[in-house]
This record gives sequence, C-alpha cells and structure tokens, in this order.
Amino acid sequence: MDGGYMLPEFGVAYIKRVRFFRHGQEECVTDLIAAACYDVSGVGEGLYEPPSKTDEYQMRTRTLQKFRAIIASAVANTEGSGKNTYLLLGPIGTGAFGNSEKMIAQLFNEVLNGSLMGSIEAIRYAFEQIWFVSTDNLDIFRQILQ
Repeated sequence: MDGGYMLPEFGVAYIKRVRFFRHGQEECVTDLIAAACYDVSGVGEGLYEPPSKTDEYQMRTRTLQKFRAIIASAVANTEGSGKNTYLLLGPIGTGAFGNSEKMIAQLFNEVLNGSLMGSIEAIRYAFEQIWFVSTDNLDIFRQILQ
C-alpha cells in the first residue's frame, strides 16, 4: 500500500449529497459509497492483506462482509421510503485488482437476495431500482443476477 485514503477493512466511506453538473447549469445530487476490494493481482496495491488466492472460502467470506457493509450503508442512509432510491453497483475489484467477475456477481446476488438489517424480505426491495454499470462487459452479472 502506498498511500491514498484508509478505510476499515469491512467499512465504507459514505458521502452524502454529491452534486454533479451536466450541460452547464443542469445538476444532479447523489450519495456515493466508497469501498475497496482485495488486490489479488499480485501487484500489491490494495489497502488490505488479501486472503490467500488458494483459500476460496476466506476470499468469499471476507468479500461478502464487505458487500454487506456497502448495501447496509445504502439502506441506512436512504431517505424516506426509498421509493426514489436507485442503487448503482459495478464490478468492484475485477479490473486491476484481479478479482473473479463470477465471484463478485455471485456475492452481490447473495447479499441483494438475502435478509439484511432485520429485513423480512430480500434487501433488494429497499431500492426502487438496482442497476449494474460498467464500461466493460457485464454478461456474467446479467446471467447471475436475473
């Protein structure tokens, strides 16, 4: 690790009311969640010591904890009923950090379709819409998250 911001291993930075401007004066306000996946690329640029690449159980378990923190922070900071809440997720950690796209998609699927924070239904119902966005191919996410 060579600098940057520091987050607890299973924590997030939640930034409220970030203002974006488009086409001059048109603006959009959104909240942002920053989190970090493990760097399993071998380069060693990540914030945390990753589990061994051969210990799939630890990799999945610890990454799942991170994703639960991301979704829990989104739910906890939703204003009102969540009717106008859109959750935008991406293939976190699958680029330079070398995490498996399939594993990341499976773990997001597990979190979104499970109970969280005492919910009776799947936590995905806390959001009006959930979008996966990326400049890369999202086919594996489409297949797993149907």
